[in-house]
Order: sequence, then structure tokens, then C-alpha cells
Amino acid sequence: MCLEEEVEILGVRDIIFVDLPDGSVAEHLDEAADAIRKALLDKRPRLLLTISPLEISPDHRATFAAVHEVLTSLRGGSELDE
Repeated sequence: MCLEEEVEILGVRDIIFVDLPDGSVAEHLDEAADAIRKALLDKRPRLLLTISPLEISPDHRATFAAVHEVLTSLRGGSELDE
């Protein structure tokens, strides 16, 4: 299954690609977290699906870490409430 088919099945309307080096997301966590925060504030999704922290890929685990960092910082009243 290709990306186009997957996003159609999920009903995704917008994809944002962050230009980070493949295999090196862990070394760019701040950039990844900044991009995730910006996307959340711009799009204000009602539902956020994210990758599992148990993924085998180091990039996938690092992406989860960035998502977790952003969501933790937004807990308890946040910019998303504005």
C-alpha cells in the first residue's frame, strides 16, 4: 500500500513533511518538536494519531519522543486552548 492510499483510507486532508535527515531524527528532536507544535497550533486537530514508542525504527521512536515532548508541554491549559 502506498502513502496516497493510506491517507485516503484514514481521511487525511493535509500532510506536512519536515525536512529532517533520514535516520537522524533523534539528533534533530528540537526541530521535530517545533514542527509538530506549529502544525498543532495551525491545524488544531480534534484527533491526533501518532506513532508507537515501541517502534523498531529509531526515527519512529524519536518522532514519538518529539510528539510526547510537545504534548507534555501543552498539558494543563495551553496555547491550543486559545
